[in-house]
Amino acid sequence: MRKRTRRLVFFYFPLLVLIVTFGIWTGVGRHVGRPSRGPGLNLVNVQPEELTSQSSVENQLKIDVGVDKLTDTEVVFHVVMESYQNGDAIQADPLETTILTIQGETPFKPIHWKETRRDDFHKEGYLTFEINKKPTVLKLSIFELVERTFEWSLVSTASAQ
Repeated sequence: MRKRTRRLVFFYFPLLVLIVTFGIWTGVGRHVGRPSRGPGLNLVNVQPEELTSQSSVENQLKIDVGVDKLTDTEVVFHVVMESYQNGDAIQADPLETTILTIQGETPFKPIHWKETRRDDFHKEGYLTFEINKKPTVLKLSIFELVERTFEWSLVSTASAQ
């Protein structure tokens, strides 16, 4: 019995911990290529080829932005920031450093930031904007040392409907 207990404690238990840790680390339970999202952040499919993710690398900070949800009243962006040298930019509050402009008109401030991952050199989450009409052009501006602009044109989508 002691041999079985010793085997259980020194072999199987650490193996189980390793498997669970690896599963959490690799994101078991996530959607294909996307982190898991909370309720209310479902993708509304609007010509995905026109809404491809965009990246910007400046001042030792990489920002990836994708449109995750788009309706007549709401836009949700998936934002990933990473830097191994400019940790200050990672600490900035996205609610204070971003604006959305549609059709080049009055800018909208974000109403919600849902963080899904954060450490000293990475930040990832969903930025939600409440809008008042169906957009034909989305222009997201993120301000850090310089303004980063991410723009999507939805003209063909709007004219097809």
